[in-house]
Amino acid sequence: MSIDQPTEQRLAKPRSWNIIVGLILAVQAVMIALLTNDFALPVMATFISGPPSTAPVLHHRFDIYTGWGVFPFLAISAGALLIIASPSVFPWYKRNLLQNRNYGRWIEYFFSSSIMIVLIAQITGI
Repeated sequence: MSIDQPTEQRLAKPRSWNIIVGLILAVQAVMIALLTNDFALPVMATFISGPPSTAPVLHHRFDIYTGWGVFPFLAISAGALLIIASPSVFPWYKRNLLQNRNYGRWIEYFFSSSIMIVLIAQITGI
């Protein structure tokens, strides 16, 4: 696929930004790993322990340490941005951008957003 020079220059910006933001997120992940504490929120579940219409019983299943929950979110996001900017993957990313597609971002969101949804649900008490 042949790309004209102005388009090629315009597509160099996302690569630069992916590298910059990926490095910032990597530094944040390292800082979270170094500075996190033992603050944790419980994961609770309810189970019916008798016949229908019996009141469910609340059970503590395990705790999620919030800092260690944030760490993989940042690390996955950083890794995805740096992989997308890599010389072996960026041509694929560029071809998709030219077709108004951003599969790389959606693949990253598949993993990172699931972690963040759990953490947000815990913090808000949903």
